[in-house]
Amino acid sequence: MGGADATAEKKNKAKKERMVHSMKYKIRLDTMTDVNRFVKIATGYPGRITLTDGDNFTVSGKSLLGAMYTMEWDQVYCESENEIYHLIKDFIVEE
Repeated sequence: MGGADATAEKKNKAKKERMVHSMKYKIRLDTMTDVNRFVKIATGYPGRITLTDGDNFTVSGKSLLGAMYTMEWDQVYCESENEIYHLIKDFIVEE
């Protein structure tokens, strides 16, 4: 296996491992105040935080424009490599 193939394989393996250990919560960001508060919390956290609709779209949870975009989605999930419930509990939707 060539060097480039080995590097790509390692990156894919690392990505899969992150997803296996990823925390995922359904959240609501209904107002600009919610969006601003969420982004402020996310940017203060050193780990990776993403927002996804669960199927097609994923944006950085640390991006104000990305978080604003999620207001158009029917459902929003917050994913993180680490446990962040204590940071985002005010936004979590209990199902």
